[in-house]
Amino acid sequence: ETYKKAIQDKIRLHQQHGTTLIYTFSQYSDRRSLTEHLQEELENHGFVLTPRSNKEVMEKSAMNGFTNATDAADYLVKKGMPFRDAHAVIGRLVLYCIENNKAIHELKLLELKSICDMFDMDVYDEISLETCVEKRITTGGPSRMAITNEIAKNDEFINNYSE
Repeated sequence: ETYKKAIQDKIRLHQQHGTTLIYTFSQYSDRRSLTEHLQEELENHGFVLTPRSNKEVMEKSAMNGFTNATDAADYLVKKGMPFRDAHAVIGRLVLYCIENNKAIHELKLLELKSICDMFDMDVYDEISLETCVEKRITTGGPSRMAITNEIAKNDEFINNYSE
């Protein structure tokens, strides 16, 4: 009963806004997956589906969450600013980004300097996704070195206990 009411509410909502409700089911008799059916339905309704690589999706996701804010603060500390002050500057920087719908790496140097004049062109290398990842070298971190070390530890464990 609850399910039927939810479906009726969805139908009414789509009718109210002049949009199309695309029906899908958890099982199909032709043995195709839900994803295949959904793709077909979307294409039949005029949607153009453009697959993106996992790398592209991960890069976009990683750079849109201010994961490089800590690296921007570290940059200012390396330039001589006390950490508590760098933390405050980056707080203002993140607020500016949110208000302007931008990520930190998308800001022009003039925008960065309007918040703190210690920023220079070399900041872009410090806040790049690759630099941010490679600096995370602790156990479980995403850097190549951390991952290589974890693989080596696991290989050693498997080799020692598989005999």
